[in-house]
Amino acid sequence: MKKREQQDVAVAREKILAIAKSVGISVRELVDGSVRAKSGPVAVQYRNPNDQSQEWTGRGRQPKWVKAWLEAGKTLDAVRV
Repeated sequence: MKKREQQDVAVAREKILAIAKSVGISVRELVDGSVRAKSGPVAVQYRNPNDQSQEWTGRGRQPKWVKAWLEAGKTLDAVRV
C-alpha cells in the first residue's frame, strides 16, 4: 500500500512538472501563484468608419454604433482595424 502511494505521488509530480513546463513557468511560480497576468491597455480592434473617434476593443458590451452597424446587415470584419 505504501508503494502504491509513492507511485501515485510520483505520477502526480510528473504531471505537475509537465503542466508548469507547458506554460513556461517554474513549479514554484505555479504553486505560489506569483505569475500575474499581464495587464495594460487593450488594443483597439474596431473603428467606426463614419466617426473615427469611436473605437471598440471587442471586449465588454458592444457600443451603440457597433449594434447599429450589425443591425444594418454589415459585418464586424468591415470595421476591423
